[in-house]
Amino acid sequence: MTAPKTLIRTGEDLDVEVSRGKRFAFWDELRGVVTSRFPGGPSANSLAPYGWLALLILTNAVVSTLSGAHDSVQRGGSYDLLRPGYFEGTSVICTLSLLPLFRRGVHLIGRCRSWITRLTLASLLASIYAVAHIAILIPIRKSSFGILGGTYTFNWVTQGPYDFRREIIAAMVLGGAFWLFDRKTIEPESPAAGVEATPADGAYLWLRDGTTAVRIDPRAIVTVTSAGNYVEFSLTDKSYLIRATLAGEETRLQPFGVRRVHRTRLVNFNRVVAIEPRPGGDFNLRMDNGEQIAGSRRYRDAVKTMTAAV
Repeated sequence: MTAPKTLIRTGEDLDVEVSRGKRFAFWDELRGVVTSRFPGGPSANSLAPYGWLALLILTNAVVSTLSGAHDSVQRGGSYDLLRPGYFEGTSVICTLSLLPLFRRGVHLIGRCRSWITRLTLASLLASIYAVAHIAILIPIRKSSFGILGGTYTFNWVTQGPYDFRREIIAAMVLGGAFWLFDRKTIEPESPAAGVEATPADGAYLWLRDGTTAVRIDPRAIVTVTSAGNYVEFSLTDKSYLIRATLAGEETRLQPFGVRRVHRTRLVNFNRVVAIEPRPGGDFNLRMDNGEQIAGSRRYRDAVKTMTAAV
């Protein structure tokens, strides 16, 4: 019995521009934090931390304003809410404006596997936040005082260290809050998401489907597709939507022959039966279940590696 002819097509036209192809992995990693599973924009879950922290920050500002007015009376002055309210209000504006970038920094630190690296980057992030907060706050106060006909002075030698220490503490509180909100997304690994192998069952994968951990056979994977904050695993007979990033799953799935063929899609090469070139250098992958998967010319290097032995 003669072996059937392979449907996989080879040739020099499958060369790839490697540097362009790998450029998107970093953005895939970051996009999972701030976008939803829908193309329309941020999800309610991704915006929830900002709402809770804004409420906490505003509550603290109100309490501090009332305390400042009360302290003024204790010192023999009048009960004035305007001055302490102004200083607290401008501080709130600066804090809220820095939250998105600060959250991004916390997310990146959470991706580090070494605790020494985490502590070092956390200290650096807190220091940058403190300096940025002061640097933004001073111009706001000077300009607003100038509009009202007054002057605002800030002495970096006498006031700088005090404000810096206060902002470092604020950065620690905000960083801890963001980490608690995002820990399921930014943790580099979890027991339920790891790859395990046993002599009896062979290799398998754990997927976290909501609050349930599901074990799957990686050979059943057809495609893995990015969906904002989520990644969709399409298997032979069903699909699973897990909270993860495509770049993270790409690294985890490489030992099973799953490779990136598009900015938003991974494909199980063990299930490819044909490669059909398209105009412009792109290509189509025909899977063993009959599904047609579009591939980008930026990822032809992976296809060429798959067909090298043919």
